[in-house]
Amino acid sequence: MKKYKKQILSIILIILFQTITYFFVKFSPIKVNIIGSSINDKIPFISYFIYPYISWYLMLFLIPFILSIRDDKKFNIYLKTTFVCICVATIIYFLYPTAIIRDGIETHTFTDKIVNVIYLLDTPNVNCFPSMHCIISFIFIFVTIRNGNLSRSFRVITFFWSLLVILSTMFVKQHIILDVVSAFVLSFAVYMIINFKCKKCNF
Repeated sequence: MKKYKKQILSIILIILFQTITYFFVKFSPIKVNIIGSSINDKIPFISYFIYPYISWYLMLFLIPFILSIRDDKKFNIYLKTTFVCICVATIIYFLYPTAIIRDGIETHTFTDKIVNVIYLLDTPNVNCFPSMHCIISFIFIFVTIRNGNLSRSFRVITFFWSLLVILSTMFVKQHIILDVVSAFVLSFAVYMIINFKCKKCNF
């Protein structure tokens, strides 16, 4: 692991940066805007999606680490894209804090208890737009999906794992469709700009 000390440190720092900024702007003095729509009300609550939702925290380290071993260039693009997206999202969170109406659920099963724990930890449930879970999941897809330096199995696993996380944000009622769409637009735009600049600079 000493060989990858620099990569591990970079991953840890970007995770810490995202975590600190996310919770800091939860206390924005600006009035929180409640968002939602009738379309989102039709999306069912599926408690079992809490497992891919919380697996995102494992993804934050595992996928970038494997990427850093296989493709240093794409790893650096991942770091830059993620950093810029976090900065932009943080500004949005601070200037336009959003929240969704979220009800607690009855704890009939162990899975239900996990959902309520996540709800408790994510209180107040502001800074929904755009979804940070989705932003980083989309970035994982962008940097791996057509990457010939990665094995096909890793690319497939990353794609479907990321997709499950994205879907989970809506099925456990942590986010709405608008949060997901805005996350895609932001992450894709930033990724394309940084990827283009890196190619132009031959980096």
